Amino acid sequence: MKETITSAKNMRIMYLQSLLQKKYRDREGKFLVEGLRFVQEALQSGADIEELILAAGVLEKNPSFQSIISDKIPITIIADQLFKKITDTETPQGIAALVRKKEFRAEDLFVVANPFLLIIDKVQDPGNLGTIIRTADAAGVTGVALVKGTADLYNPKTLRATMGSVFHVPIINFDSIEEACHLAKKHGLKLIVTDISKDSSSYLAVDYSEPVALVVGNEASGASSFAIENSDYRVAIKMPGKAESLNVSVATGIILFEAARQRACGQA
Repeated sequence: MKETITSAKNMRIMYLQSLLQKKYRDREGKFLVEGLRFVQEALQSGADIEELILAAGVLEKNPSFQSIISDKIPITIIADQLFKKITDTETPQGIAALVRKKEFRAEDLFVVANPFLLIIDKVQDPGNLGTIIRTADAAGVTGVALVKGTADLYNPKTLRATMGSVFHVPIINFDSIEEACHLAKKHGLKLIVTDISKDSSSYLAVDYSEPVALVVGNEASGASSFAIENSDYRVAIKMPGKAESLNVSVATGIILFEAARQRACGQA
């Protein structure tokens, strides 16, 4: 077994710890995933894993972890108390993977025959973003566009909320909502924008069976005015109760699964 790193001042520990900050993740093009299930998901999805990080003794305590060990992936062993320094979880499982970010081109969002695009317009809570991506994956979304101002995809809280879906769907950052909407329209997608205005249509009244791009907006202010003004349809979820609004991840899930139902049937 390799020698265990025990010092918090070790250069490798300091490097891994730096990846808790966005600026270093961006600079290095890498991020950490923590926990057996997440690491297994990365492996099964063919993610570009540079290194596995294990807490000392974790294989003896958890023999099932042995299944992910491969001669093809380098392993770093660190003292148990150092694991909390490289992750932000309260009780880390003692296993993590250093993953290289996968780069997609904007055109990759439109290579499928019937694109089903989700444009996320400045959703700021990492938990909401991760949940939306997980839900989009489950609903069969073929690509996700993240508009500048949206929470960081590789924030540890976002990653955990995706439950591995970050490895399943092409996800691309856009500098502006204008860029994302123009590209969607250029490829013939109908632009459907969530908007709680009284004159918006019910989300149930729209046909999602053909190429579509659904725009969901910021938790407080909703979708950008540009998206609303350039939409083909503005939709809302009619609520018979007294709540003023739904959480953005819940609302997005409701609409995405109506779209999934229609697309499975081939019509509204």
